[in-house]
Amino acid sequence: MEINPNELKRIRNEEGLRNPDDVYELTPKRGIEIGSEVKNEQMELLKEDIRNFFAETEKEYQEAFGALIAEYKENKGLPSDKILEYLNDHNLDKPVFTLVEGGEEGLLANYGFEGERLGEGEVLAMFQLPKQLAQFWQKGGTESWGELGEDVGPMIIEWGHFYRELMEVVWEKIGYYESEKGIRFDRINGIGDHDPKLYYYIWKISRWED
Repeated sequence: MEINPNELKRIRNEEGLRNPDDVYELTPKRGIEIGSEVKNEQMELLKEDIRNFFAETEKEYQEAFGALIAEYKENKGLPSDKILEYLNDHNLDKPVFTLVEGGEEGLLANYGFEGERLGEGEVLAMFQLPKQLAQFWQKGGTESWGELGEDVGPMIIEWGHFYRELMEVVWEKIGYYESEKGIRFDRINGIGDHDPKLYYYIWKISRWED
């Protein structure tokens, strides 16, 4: 997979590698204006692309997590084999993606986005970090992102390091699907607006206009 280095740099900057408010808003672009004549087949093709995005990102994220944690254990002796076993057994080495099909407006209202509505040709989707990263994303990681990281003791796992390194996988895949697949990720939750128990990103996903 190839992505323009300048585009990846833009995503990193906007996502928060150098942003103290943490994460980004993708540059606003003009999306598709879809009329009532759009066929179900087109929506199914969009959903298929979204599911492919989920599967590819999850796979690459899990592989990157495995490589990072092996390196971290070799260098720092953490985490213990027992913790590693727990992470693997509970799927805490990969993110969770959700394609919402039905009850979208009710879900958004429950999450505090009462005014949000899906337009024609838009699909609601969510991304959540593994539990330990969602909860402890700021712990450690000073080597990855400087003063934005929070120092921790020598026997505490620096989940912030994993968070920052692994978000590269997600941002790069978003950039690829936007530029190569014509998929638009319109983020609903604002900068720094995450719920560790529910979501990291909530998107309205559609296709860009040709």
